[in-house]
Amino acid sequence: MNLDTFNFEFLSKSKEIDGKIKQSPDDFIVEEILSDGTVLELTKLPSISEVYACSEGNFALFLLKKRNWTTDLALRRIAKNLRVGKKRFSYAGNKDKKALTTQLCSVFGVKLENLKNIRIKDIEVFPVCYSDRKIKLGELLGNKFSVIIRELKRPSQIFEIDEELNGIFPNYFGLQRFGSNRVTHKIGYLIVKGELEKAVLLFLTAGNQEWRRRLDENRDFKEALNYVPKSFKHERTILYHLSKHPNDFANALRRLPRYTLLLFVHALQSYIFNLELSLRIKENNLKPQENERYVGKGLFNFPDVSKEGNDFVLANIVGYESELNSYEEQILDSLGLNKKEFNIRWMPELSSKGSYRVLLSPYSNFKFRGNTMSFYLPAGSYATSLLREFFKKWV
Repeated sequence: MNLDTFNFEFLSKSKEIDGKIKQSPDDFIVEEILSDGTVLELTKLPSISEVYACSEGNFALFLLKKRNWTTDLALRRIAKNLRVGKKRFSYAGNKDKKALTTQLCSVFGVKLENLKNIRIKDIEVFPVCYSDRKIKLGELLGNKFSVIIRELKRPSQIFEIDEELNGIFPNYFGLQRFGSNRVTHKIGYLIVKGELEKAVLLFLTAGNQEWRRRLDENRDFKEALNYVPKSFKHERTILYHLSKHPNDFANALRRLPRYTLLLFVHALQSYIFNLELSLRIKENNLKPQENERYVGKGLFNFPDVSKEGNDFVLANIVGYESELNSYEEQILDSLGLNKKEFNIRWMPELSSKGSYRVLLSPYSNFKFRGNTMSFYLPAGSYATSLLREFFKKWV
């Protein structure tokens, strides 16, 4: 088993550009694109009523503008400010932390006038209207990115690489999918294989913190509760269970939210997708394989899986019901996996039938002016994967 490779193939052959990005959150701007193509621009926030029908419903819609916050933590902080539960909030998609971002959100049972009174550093809330439905995950067309490149020595390289890519790039899942320690997919692998003790220990000990090294050395779960920082709530939840039931690793994992556990399994599926895409780029074989098909395009030339066409190849995100091609069979075999193992008997709610994702993603409305590169990406595609083609490394 080798789950350590992140040197995936590049689509472009040009040399890397010189320059630095993400020197500050203000260097990376993410503006949500609503389902009708409306861009939630930071400097010109539009009316939302034409996209989401305003009514006398119980959901308050609002625009969230944040700087250096994850979407989840920003909403948790707003919930605390309003003295309501975080579960009342919903949004269409996560936005980067080290960035300046805008997105549409909703909250149940909160008055618009209460949203006007929120004062939190680096967070702004703009109340919109009431609605009879909440914002749902995935209910967006995409995102507009504006990236400032500092210390750029040869700007002409930007145009050369853009011309070579010709509006498409490898639709890799970005590194953030695999966690800061690059082990999220490894934990997913151990969960799928049923190696629960190893999964728990990897979750607890992977990282550079001193307390993780200490725990890895002594494996004393009860003692660890005395020195593991209280801010690590998930780890402490598992440790508390193991302090009472030292060998009950299955139920220790069950103490984590289902959403967190699903992230592990989804990270493994994402890694398998990346491996397949990289191999197919290397072999110059990006035409549909067995059990794959082309789909058409819609607004901004983004993929539209509901349309027939010959624009984008739709490939597997492997699950237990996936009809595999030879690449996927080869990769699963090399990892010691069987697709049926994604039907997780010990915790059925983590099972995955499989899904689909386009191999190559489009980017549109590309511009480069001064030192700023801007472009539109469809929902689910990573700006870091496109930028990797320009910088020839993960950024």
